[in-house]
Amino acid sequence: MEENPYLIEPAKGAPVPIIISVPHSGTEFPPELEAAFLPKHVEFPEDTDWLVDQLYSFAPSLGITVIRARYSRYVIDLNRDPSQQRLYSDGRSESSLLPTKNFSLESLYKTTEPTEQDVRIRLEKYYWPYYRAIESLIEGLLKKFPRVLLYDAHSIRRQVASISSDSFPDLMLGSNYGKAADLELIDVAMNQLSQSDYSVVKDHIFAGGHITRYFGQPDQGVHALQLERCWDLYLEEDPRVLDQSKAARLSELLQRNLEALVEKVSS
Repeated sequence: MEENPYLIEPAKGAPVPIIISVPHSGTEFPPELEAAFLPKHVEFPEDTDWLVDQLYSFAPSLGITVIRARYSRYVIDLNRDPSQQRLYSDGRSESSLLPTKNFSLESLYKTTEPTEQDVRIRLEKYYWPYYRAIESLIEGLLKKFPRVLLYDAHSIRRQVASISSDSFPDLMLGSNYGKAADLELIDVAMNQLSQSDYSVVKDHIFAGGHITRYFGQPDQGVHALQLERCWDLYLEEDPRVLDQSKAARLSELLQRNLEALVEKVSS
């Protein structure tokens, strides 16, 4: 039987109505798929949101449940539309549901690229279980609270030429252009993040991927936000290594941000 393609760190003590999702920090490859990829990408899947989950190590102590993917986004991208519709209409290069190239436009596979059957299999085995797990967490919280916030955590290199010719700001909050969460929650997140020396933008460059757009249904009591941040805010030059000082500084801001969101979404 397939092991869960996700890991859950439950809230410690009484839960609060916030779930943190980390869909791109996984680095594993299922054994039956590993041989299809070029070894260098298995050894170093560079487009990983490296160690971003570690910035939220405080979350369970606040009553927040964290769910994160085990497998690399190269296996299947959990933040893309399963029907493979584009997220943006500005002409940028977008990684696909089953990526065949990385952000540097290098081929990921040795020879044969995924087929439509591969898409169906990976959706069933790795994609939908992650979504169903989130749905279950949301349903449980909605039995206790009138509304729930899903907070999707991401990170990226400072510059990715295939996405934008410009360097990215430090912190990029996405709300699907105000559709995925109530304005008061968006404002709390923006106000807290802006009370720092980091550059902060909203719905600019990244407005939230498929997870934010899929789950963010404010009229149903479910709100969603995505926070993208640049690697150099918390990682060494080798992105597999935390810069402890930078990471601690950023984590403090994130904790203040989540504490304020807990208070607002619970009110």
